[in-house]
Amino acid sequence: MNNRLLSLLGASGATDVGGSALYANYLPRLNAAGAVSMSFVAPSAITTAKLADSLVTTRKLANSAVTTVKIGDSKITTRKLANSNVTTVKLNDSAVTTRKLANSNVTTVKISDSHVTTRKLANSNVTTVKINDSAITTRKLADSNVTTAKLADSAVTAKKISISTITGNRLANSTLTGNKLLDSTVTTKKLVDSAVTAKKIANTSITQNKLAGFIVENEIITALATQVTAITTLTPSPASSLKLWFNTDRWRYPADYTVTGSTITLLKASQTSADYIIVDYRY
Repeated sequence: MNNRLLSLLGASGATDVGGSALYANYLPRLNAAGAVSMSFVAPSAITTAKLADSLVTTRKLANSAVTTVKIGDSKITTRKLANSNVTTVKLNDSAVTTRKLANSNVTTVKISDSHVTTRKLANSNVTTVKINDSAITTRKLADSNVTTAKLADSAVTAKKISISTITGNRLANSTLTGNKLLDSTVTTKKLVDSAVTAKKIANTSITQNKLAGFIVENEIITALATQVTAITTLTPSPASSLKLWFNTDRWRYPADYTVTGSTITLLKASQTSADYIIVDYRY
């Protein structure tokens, strides 16, 4: 043993290489393999220069020993992360800051499903440039976390909405305006009973072919002799639809005449061969 060994053992200034003091004070601090016991290593004696390259392995690191301040800015890259190994328990609360992430190095495959929680992210530290294109998938989003504020204006397009997703209770009141309806969308089945009122019908919109049944106009009934009944060619329906002119006078229904089937009964006067009757009616 020489003075260099003594110096390594912390015996600064010792010169006795064979005395009992050396044995008593230093040799018992060597273990069975002749190595220096950790209890004899001076504080702060192991410096960066004393460590061989690649000497600090995973097994040499205590759990949670690598904290945010121990990691150089932008040093954690995609290649350094095993797939799905960034889990919640591996991150200190608020430990993930913008400066600790290399641009575009957090990819989908490096993140375990649902493991990045709000508590693990420092406020405002996940910026656009830190996220790889297409890295945020549906499985990476916690339920109910896509809020209105997170969607750009006009971001939800028709292609993004499933068929039958928009139901009545999903629509705000007064949301369906005229320009939201395709032409011919409102069919008979879409109208509740009695929904079409007089105010909803445009003037001159009801034409003859829009009326149920058909109309007979200006049918002339003549008499061969005096008669109190007249027969129409077709059967009026309803009976009250028949309008009667006796010569040039308009008669009132049912005070002046009645209608039963196709038979008109004259109440005001009988018809002679000199008289003519003109009728209009629906059938």
